[in-house]
Parts: sequence; C-alpha cells; structure tokens
Amino acid sequence: PWPGNVRELEHCISRAALKALSRGASRQDIITLTPQLLELCPAADFSGNSTEAAAAATMLPTGDLKTAVAQLQRQMISAALQANAANWSQAARQLALDPSNLHKLAGKLGLKPGSVTAERRDAPKES
Repeated sequence: PWPGNVRELEHCISRAALKALSRGASRQDIITLTPQLLELCPAADFSGNSTEAAAAATMLPTGDLKTAVAQLQRQMISAALQANAANWSQAARQLALDPSNLHKLAGKLGLKPGSVTAERRDAPKES
C-alpha cells in the first residue's frame, strides 16, 4: 500500500509523468513509472515493516524540539564551514542564508569564538 494519502499519490504520479515527458516520452507512449521518476528509493518498502524505516526512526534525536533543531543547525553550519575552508560567505551561500544571518546564528549557537554562548559552553562548571 501507498504510505501517504491519495492526494500525495496523485501528485507523485503527476510529477513522474511530467518528468518522463520532459525526457522525451510522448503523450501516446505507455510510460513505466520507475522509482527514479517517482523519486522513490528503488528498494522502498511500503508494507509498513521496513527495516530502513525502523533504522531512520532510531536516528531521530531525542529530547525537545528546540534542542534538536539547534543541534542540527550546529552540525550543518560546521559542515558547511569545513567544506568551504572556513569561508563564511561561501558557507552562507551553500546554506542559502544571508552571511550576516549566518554570523548571528553561529554566535547564538556558540560556534563563533568569543560569543557569549561559546564562552558559557566552554566555561568550567561550578559545583
């Protein structure tokens, strides 16, 4: 069975048909909608007992949403900076952010040296 609702299935099939047409198929052709056209994983299992789905569920962060979002933002910003040799403008472009917004977000997340959050994070904890 399809994992979503009927409207999602209709949209998926429509997109796949348009994709096939854009690759040269004519409207009179019988088109086989392959996983690539449907933009699905070739080994997708819609039976509801997929081991991939179970593995993906176990990879979800635990805790509250705010903490999980901040953690993901830190990871993505760190990866973009690493991929762009610490060039903030290029990292911002890769992340589709304005460079000044990237600097503000990185400071808020404690990724910039000298930021209040970074200093709090690196400070020894008092007992």
